Amino acid sequence: MSSRVEEKAGHLIKARSLLEKARQCNPGTPELWLEAVRVENRAGLHNVAQSLMAKGVLIQSHSVTANQYTTTDIIEYEKYRKTEKITHQVHKLRP
Repeated sequence: MSSRVEEKAGHLIKARSLLEKARQCNPGTPELWLEAVRVENRAGLHNVAQSLMAKGVLIQSHSVTANQYTTTDIIEYEKYRKTEKITHQVHKLRP
């Protein structure tokens, strides 16, 4: 995807823009929603990623394939959040 090229070049805004345009043209394509979620997660913007995931699930709720993709990503995201939460708690305990 060209959004990954832009992201790797450090052009996060351009990557987001490309994905947004693609989702507007093809709202029923789960891969576009998932890539947008992944871009935001890699950028450390987990609240934005979570919001996009919720929107994607609502739009894709009629598609079995999309639900499988989003369920997998939700599980991955929740594992990440648990790890992040534990790491944060450990750092709070250290002097």
